[in-house]
Amino acid sequence: MSGNETHFWESAGFRLALDASPLGMLLIDRSGCIVAENSAAAELFGGELLGLRVEDLLPKEMAQRHVGLREGFHKAPSRRAMGVGRDLHAVRRDGSRFPVEIGLNPFTEGEQTYVLASISDISVRVSQHQVREKQMAQAMESQRLRSLGLMAGGIAHDFNNLLVGILGNASFAAQLIENDHPAMECLDDLQLAAERASDLARQMLAYSGKGRFVVRPLDVADLLSETRLLLRSQVPSHVRVQYKLPEGMALVQADAAQLQQVFSNLVTNAIQAIDKEEGLVRVQCGEVVVDASYLDQMGAGDLSAGRYVFIEVSDNGSGMNTKVVAQIFEPFFTTKSNGHGLGLSAVQGIVKGHQGAIAVYSEPGLGTTFRVLLPALDAGEPRKDEPITKGRVLIVDDDNIVRGLAKRVLKHAGYDVIEASNGHEAVEVFKATANIDVVLMDLTMPRMGGQEALGLLRSLDKELQVILSSGFNEQDAISDLRRDAQTRFLQKPYNAKALAAIVGRAIAGEEE
Repeated sequence: MSGNETHFWESAGFRLALDASPLGMLLIDRSGCIVAENSAAAELFGGELLGLRVEDLLPKEMAQRHVGLREGFHKAPSRRAMGVGRDLHAVRRDGSRFPVEIGLNPFTEGEQTYVLASISDISVRVSQHQVREKQMAQAMESQRLRSLGLMAGGIAHDFNNLLVGILGNASFAAQLIENDHPAMECLDDLQLAAERASDLARQMLAYSGKGRFVVRPLDVADLLSETRLLLRSQVPSHVRVQYKLPEGMALVQADAAQLQQVFSNLVTNAIQAIDKEEGLVRVQCGEVVVDASYLDQMGAGDLSAGRYVFIEVSDNGSGMNTKVVAQIFEPFFTTKSNGHGLGLSAVQGIVKGHQGAIAVYSEPGLGTTFRVLLPALDAGEPRKDEPITKGRVLIVDDDNIVRGLAKRVLKHAGYDVIEASNGHEAVEVFKATANIDVVLMDLTMPRMGGQEALGLLRSLDKELQVILSSGFNEQDAISDLRRDAQTRFLQKPYNAKALAAIVGRAIAGEEE
């Protein structure tokens, strides 16, 4: 073959036919080398392909195998389609993968065999298929839960009717006999058992969404504060419950008794999940604006985006694996030997009955967090008495007086304040709390000092603004630390003006 010989694929007619196709077209010789392409193929793969081997356009795990498949194809070439109904991918010049369907058309020119390959990018179709599959799965799950809800509601209704006869007759019989009658103890036990069964029926009704709601505007922080007193006796000595209940939040339209049941159940579960010598349960509430994507992740795609009040209960207990998390709201599912499995399903029913959403986040060994969203009243319209928050500050100091002073000063200055009494607690609070702008931290504390805590906090957020504080001067206190634009120093004792000023500069990102 002379060097001036023109190949058939270089002819004007072949080029015209190749470029007329809206699909990506590649002409490949028997060795797998690409000898011709159209502009659609170059655009599809993000660059010129001439001289490349067809295996260069395949994922690495497929490229080696394809050499054998290509050689086998050329032994008995035939027109065929590839990728239809299969997970077939190609690789662009920048390394990104995309799903394709390919048509192979072999032909012979002289003594050489070639393959004309047409390539279609089916990313849109695959994406639409995945969306349809997800929607179908969600619809089936919704139908399944609706059916279970109807069944639970029906059972609870009939169950309550039976309990009226049992409880009513037991209480009436108790009135007809003397207090010292031998049967009185039996009647008392019968009434107690019936009342417990009635509680179980109420939980079933709550799960079904048919619980009796008496709704009114409520301040969630006030409600949690009241319920906190009721739960105090249930907290064992090895568990500490930490509350963050801000003032002036938007109200929610809710049934107080039902929300108390939600809160009590979540806190009780959190306490029971802790099997360590020292346990921490964190309870907080606040306001958040969520979009449709966030609601969809919570499995609440039917709710509207906007402003919500959240309740969050976290623990540092044993955590759950993905299998348990997937079943946690299932009616009658329980991980407790003496549980009936209706607590969390009832919680979910109550939340949904309030047009809200609930989600759980957990990993083995890392604890569990439940988050509840409830629609805020007058979303988007701040209450007149609602303070304008300039930022969120985490105060870390083992001295109660110092923490109290810093909290009063910063709250008066318009900051949202969270507290921790040592470095270990500070790291845990930081992990569990969103949007902390500044950490004001003492350097000398028990359990974990400021220097060690700073390293852990920096590993979580390299850009976090930290103000280190100490009774020693700056040179002695932080001689071993590398100063940067995100680390500041405030020497004790300090006054209110100095504290507010340095926090303000930290939030604004101003240089010292």
